[in-house]
Amino acid sequence: MAEPDPLPSFRDVYSRRNGIAPEQFEGVIFARCLTWWKRPAALLIRSVWPRAFAPDFAVISEAGDAHAVFQVSSIANDLRVRKEDGVNPVRDWLGLRISGRRLVEVAASHLQNPKNQPS
Repeated sequence: MAEPDPLPSFRDVYSRRNGIAPEQFEGVIFARCLTWWKRPAALLIRSVWPRAFAPDFAVISEAGDAHAVFQVSSIANDLRVRKEDGVNPVRDWLGLRISGRRLVEVAASHLQNPKNQPS
């Protein structure tokens, strides 16, 4: 008997539906999960100090491998407690970080498929 098709990851589903390369997933989701008024400053800072958003990109990358909304929700909850080594003034003092709630909402809009839910 043939094995069932594995569930597609959030990265695969999002990339296919939005016509982007999977390699672009993290950058696109990063911009999408920022509030509109923080987006210009965050994108500018990212262009000169890419490591400033390392925790955000780690969470987005991990969420991209998820196959169901509940997995993304769990990963997004970890975003609140993740800390880089030392103080990150961009995230800690300026509050420039992705929204875990937005990440889950984007994932839910792409992974709402009965096959992607826990049994």
